[in-house]
Amino acid sequence: MRKAVIVLVAVLLSILLTGSALGSPEDGLEEGKTIFLQVDDPHAIVSDKFVLIDKDNQKVKPVIKNNRTLVPLRFVTENLDIEVEWDEAAGKAILTKDGKIVECFPNSSRVNIDNVPVQLDVAAQTIEGRLYIPLRAIGELFNQNVSFKKGIIMITELDTSIQDHSANEFIEIYSRFAQMLIEDELKTNGVINRYELARILIDQLGQYHAIYISNAGYYIFPDAPSIPPNAYYHAQIATYLNLLDIKKADFEPEQGVSSQEITAIMEKYKHLLAQKPDLPVVKSSPDQQLSAAIQKQAKSTNNIVRVSTYDFSTGATIAYRGDERFYPASLTKVLYMLGFMEQAQAGNLKMQNTYTLKQADKYARGTWVGGTGTLQYQSNGNKYSYDKLLSLMISISDNVAANVILDTVGKEKINSLSKRFGLEDTMIYRKYYEMSSPLPANYTTVSDLTKMLVLLENRAVVNDSLSSQGIKYLKATSDKHRIARYTAGDVVIANKTGTLDNLSGDMALVYFSNREPIALTIVYRSSQGLNFNAADTGIGKLAKTIINHYNSQPNYALYVNGQLIDNNIRLRFINGRPFIEYHEAIGQEFTDKTTIAGKQYISLDSLTAGNKYTYKLQNHPQLAIVITKL
Repeated sequence: MRKAVIVLVAVLLSILLTGSALGSPEDGLEEGKTIFLQVDDPHAIVSDKFVLIDKDNQKVKPVIKNNRTLVPLRFVTENLDIEVEWDEAAGKAILTKDGKIVECFPNSSRVNIDNVPVQLDVAAQTIEGRLYIPLRAIGELFNQNVSFKKGIIMITELDTSIQDHSANEFIEIYSRFAQMLIEDELKTNGVINRYELARILIDQLGQYHAIYISNAGYYIFPDAPSIPPNAYYHAQIATYLNLLDIKKADFEPEQGVSSQEITAIMEKYKHLLAQKPDLPVVKSSPDQQLSAAIQKQAKSTNNIVRVSTYDFSTGATIAYRGDERFYPASLTKVLYMLGFMEQAQAGNLKMQNTYTLKQADKYARGTWVGGTGTLQYQSNGNKYSYDKLLSLMISISDNVAANVILDTVGKEKINSLSKRFGLEDTMIYRKYYEMSSPLPANYTTVSDLTKMLVLLENRAVVNDSLSSQGIKYLKATSDKHRIARYTAGDVVIANKTGTLDNLSGDMALVYFSNREPIALTIVYRSSQGLNFNAADTGIGKLAKTIINHYNSQPNYALYVNGQLIDNNIRLRFINGRPFIEYHEAIGQEFTDKTTIAGKQYISLDSLTAGNKYTYKLQNHPQLAIVITKL
């Protein structure tokens, strides 16, 4: 479910409602600045008009990091009459309002208020090349009133609160945000189709009632293959709630919705806001329960803990401080391996070609390449296959081998791979032990590290043979004292660790005997030196919680034409699309397949091509893949 948290900055609520009786300046309500923002949305409303937060970059939008809302500094402050000046030499933003001067520093929780240092509860951050600051800080630093209700935050200089409005008034306010999303779609594309309308309304409805709506299989649409996989859930719920009408059993996802239809649908939507929908619901999904458990354990230590998980059987991710950048130590050696193998598959490099070790390989800009590994102690002139160098780089984290691989592939190709495969917060500038370089330090995030594992396991970068070889290196690593510390005997860990004086990290593909694997990254960091025994134990305990959670989840059953075929079929999401391990009962009427660890997986979407079959992923009364021949 798309989690949209709406940020409301102002109090002139009359602009929300056409013909509303909520008040206007003429009615005695004090006039003031009005801004509306929505988390993860590049648009804003200023004086009842849609505008882009940043005309040059639509990726600039309010975000939530570690349960804190961060907003683009310049846009918000300019629209609250707060003057902003950037001091390039000092590396700080200077905010001025009503004689008060506040200095903010990127990536720092310290601010100066009239030259007095003050600590914020979360640091200002640079995102998409723009400075973001905590929304709460805007209120606290400049005497704004903040109030909350059902995901809406109201900030105003006026002496009022969002709680001052009646239930019906609040529903009108809340529904206006859905209406604005619809209007934006109409302005962009000239039409809003049925599946986009369903997505907007069902996401907003779930947020309003603070519920997780179970993904129950209410309908099997004959035109299911034409419904985008990520919208099928919304189509099901919107149909069940009678928000959208169905003709001839088809959902017709691409059909446009007229303005008259939208008006009628919005009235139904408001009724569902007032009356909680009658659906089988649970207070939290299993993934939400795991996320809460991760946060609880992460907050129980004084260390900075970052966690990212990916479940191959659902395509779901869970992250805690997942998008925070840090220096990754040896963890990005998995990326180097992927980069080399991509070039090998293209025929530019060969795994069995040999490399001759040189004295220069043992230095990086004049600094001895120490740390982990054995090549630093080997004789110059020794020859090693690239297969062996990759094995040393991964299995014993050899730093010299890693630098040789990086030089062989080239930083440009490594960074190009990152960009092409969506590793947006990963950049390689330096070799290991390149201490005197004028270049910035390498960086990544735990979310990107987990994505690297997903790319490897899903054979997204290279074929099954090369990917399997890379996983073999990971299974053979010498350090199994972190993620693997407390794992059961039937669980296999293919991992890569990373270590610094203040950092202990581990990233792993976790293989179960009875389900699809997961990818997992956990990093502990301390600003004052790390107790490695405590950190490694903490990683092990956190990994145990995560691994036990997934190991306890039931697998899918396979039904074909109403008959139970297999009570334990493997389902895997690849690039957001569902694939299942091939079963003879399915036949050969599919066009899209892939090989993973020697096993054939077929695309459910391709099985439904030509309207010969339809399928649904059912959660109730059991997890099941239901395939029906039409």
